[in-house]
Amino acid sequence: MKLEVKKRIGESLGVIEFDDRNQFNFSEGTKNSFKDYVSQLIEKGIDQIKDIYDKEAAAFTMIKVPIHRDASQFPLAFKELLEREGYDVTIIREDLDKEILNSLKDFPPDKSKDNILSRLPKMSYLEKTYILKGLNDLNKNV
Repeated sequence: MKLEVKKRIGESLGVIEFDDRNQFNFSEGTKNSFKDYVSQLIEKGIDQIKDIYDKEAAAFTMIKVPIHRDASQFPLAFKELLEREGYDVTIIREDLDKEILNSLKDFPPDKSKDNILSRLPKMSYLEKTYILKGLNDLNKNV
């Protein structure tokens, strides 16, 4: 999983990539102060907020659950922690980007295509899957 992290004001701090063993690497250009911050967070330990239903109180309670570094949900828990700390975090899905670009290659240049291409790097996963579904539906009808 790749995470692009920005301050709320839009300043990019860098990209963190987790491999399948939850080891992480920083992309070129990641700020050193942010690298230090991430290393400290991971050394301290990551937690995830869970909702637990209390039958007696008939209510949900939020608790923090520690997430082990080897756990499959570690990268997602790390993303959520950064968001709770006030950062703007985006999951980079290069596979979706490639599919969208491949679907768009046969379309003639126009404002809609240019709009999609200009927004693609900043789109959320939901936006990308919605665009891809629309493009696939259009390609089926052609």
